Amino acid sequence: MISQQTIDDIFTSLDIIEIIGAKVDLKKRGANYTGSCPFHNEKSASFTVSESKQMYKCFGCGEGGNAINFLMKKEGWSYPEALKQVAALYNIPVVETTSAEDALKPEQIAEKDAALKLMGEVKRMYHKLLMESDAPLQYMLDRGFTRETLILEEIGYAPDSWRTVSDYVTMQEPRRWDLAVKCKLCVEKGDKNFDFFRNRIMIPIHDEKGNCISFGARIWTSAQEAKKEPKYLNGYESIVYHKDATLYGLDKAKLIINKADEAVLVEGYFDVLKARQNNINHAVASCGTAVTETQIKRLLKMTKNFVLGGDNDKAKDQLKIDEAAAKLASKEIDQKEHDENVLAINEKDNAGEISMQKTINLLYTCGATNVGVVEWPKNIKDLDEWIDFINKPEEAIEPIEEKLTPDAKKVAPNANKSKK
Repeated sequence: MISQQTIDDIFTSLDIIEIIGAKVDLKKRGANYTGSCPFHNEKSASFTVSESKQMYKCFGCGEGGNAINFLMKKEGWSYPEALKQVAALYNIPVVETTSAEDALKPEQIAEKDAALKLMGEVKRMYHKLLMESDAPLQYMLDRGFTRETLILEEIGYAPDSWRTVSDYVTMQEPRRWDLAVKCKLCVEKGDKNFDFFRNRIMIPIHDEKGNCISFGARIWTSAQEAKKEPKYLNGYESIVYHKDATLYGLDKAKLIINKADEAVLVEGYFDVLKARQNNINHAVASCGTAVTETQIKRLLKMTKNFVLGGDNDKAKDQLKIDEAAAKLASKEIDQKEHDENVLAINEKDNAGEISMQKTINLLYTCGATNVGVVEWPKNIKDLDEWIDFINKPEEAIEPIEEKLTPDAKKVAPNANKSKK
């Protein structure tokens, strides 16, 4: 098995324009490059390559990914074969290593491959359902996401049905049902079986090779909010998904993290999507849980410089507190209801502060050099503006020394400095 360090070196060194340009006649158009898709016949060019994102996407047939994915599809190579070809192109020594996966039995490897194939099929089905929908698609557009972002990120929709995925897998071959259960896509309960995800916006979660391994699923209707359904359903552990070791967005962000020597840790899936939409391509998030030591140690192999991004919740909460005060003054609510509303907001703030403190402590105790905290800016347009923004501590970075535990302070020599 090719070592992770070799893979990181390959992704850091490769140039997607050079690799795809050797196979496709690319022409520069604005910030991107376009050409005729090599994977299907088309009259007008719909194949786009982003140099800043190091990704390609065909808006005709839907194919997309990074440079390695392109070579695998175009040349019929396996993942290791594609890596070795690019390593040879850039004179990168290939170091082989062993891993837990090497110890898997042939039948376990076959099951895992079949599971990844099924997850990819379901991802594409959910995405097609979203793009063909009316209300769910409009919800995402109203949230500020562009159609291009929804296509590039393969965002989907699980219909308000108990049998969408269940019928899909059982109509093909019955034994795939067992696989769908192991992937936590479907549920068996007594003599009943049904879909796990229903009536939710579906955010596909990928491993570092770009395979879909799980989903984050968000409510989108006021009726769901009224029922107090959980805002997010996060995929359970499965034969292909290990939540504590997975960072959302790392499959696309790792190349940029390596080149920028910096990682941005944000709070959730939508924050990562908004960052990418604004050309901030080195943002990642945990998958519905607190950041883990395993996740931090993976990032530390690429950089020791971090920015923790918030999403303006404090400003929103202050508006809610002001609104409650106005309602109290106009007698729309009584003093008891006012106090309950404000208490709930403040308790949520305290929970956020505790989570942020734990993340900062974990970063420093695991070996980070620089950590900054910045409220998510609304007016940042691209990566250069972001870097300029966070390198102005008097405007952006909050002093974080008071948020550190004594143990973390001992290993945080630059606690109040942003990366220069």
